[in-house]
Amino acid sequence: MEFDPGDTLAIGEKEWLIAYKKPRRGKVDQKNIENFSDFIDQQLAIKITFCSISGDCWTKCSTKSRCD
Repeated sequence: MEFDPGDTLAIGEKEWLIAYKKPRRGKVDQKNIENFSDFIDQQLAIKITFCSISGDCWTKCSTKSRCD
């Protein structure tokens, strides 16, 4: 899922940022899963800004020091 500046979500609305689908043949390469898991655990961070209807906004990072 990709978001552009100014995109909004309604209260309670969910959008998945990452989805993993099994390969067509149904075989899952365990090494690929491990590499992907390591990437998420050690490299990935999500920075999001929440804004109220009144215009107050707060920015949060999923992992401290990765969004700077």
